[in-house]
Amino acid sequence: MPEPLPPTSRSTSLTGPLVIGAAICFIAFLILSQLINPDEPFPVDQQLILAFRSATDANIAIGPSWLQEAVRDVTALGSSTLLCFVYLVALYFLGRLGRVPDAIFLTLAVAGGQFLSTLLKLIVARPRPDILEPLMAVHSASFPSSHAMMSIVLYLTLASILAGIVGQMRVRIAFFSLAFLITFAIGISRLYLGVHWPSDVLGGWIAGGGWVLLCWLLRRWYEDRKTTA
Repeated sequence: MPEPLPPTSRSTSLTGPLVIGAAICFIAFLILSQLINPDEPFPVDQQLILAFRSATDANIAIGPSWLQEAVRDVTALGSSTLLCFVYLVALYFLGRLGRVPDAIFLTLAVAGGQFLSTLLKLIVARPRPDILEPLMAVHSASFPSSHAMMSIVLYLTLASILAGIVGQMRVRIAFFSLAFLITFAIGISRLYLGVHWPSDVLGGWIAGGGWVLLCWLLRRWYEDRKTTA
């Protein structure tokens, strides 16, 4: 029976996929940001965002009034207030469990992601959609979507931490599936509300995913250095 790989070997085996994934996200985001014209949205952007509106009046969202309320509730899962609350609760329980490295990892991922999101919005400076009436007030630039980016940063990072705590593979898969489901629902809610172009949401997912992969990579590099020191 073959002996299990030592921790450094297992970590090294994941380094390649993490590097490739982060590089793909970086290149994809760079290409997307360069293609964006602040004065002229992509035709597919207009088609997709209008798919959530009445065919006769672009200012009227499809579906009953309760659906609009439900979508607002979903989009709140990616709001700064709720994300901050989830982060603080997670930080508290990680501290109680004595998982200080996980708490530091979560803090760096969230703080760095927020800084990066703000910086990218200032650099690209894309206006919000103006071909319809949004269903909620927004004030910042449009690209990338902070809701999409920060939700994937927080929920995916939390999923990775929880997956490291539990041993069952099915539970780990459930954590990651839930993180992706929440992030996807938040992104779609931004389109329904008319506050983002689809490419804004896509850019947020790509940037957030790339940042999480980079954080994982840096953490593994740091842990490997501690192991070999």
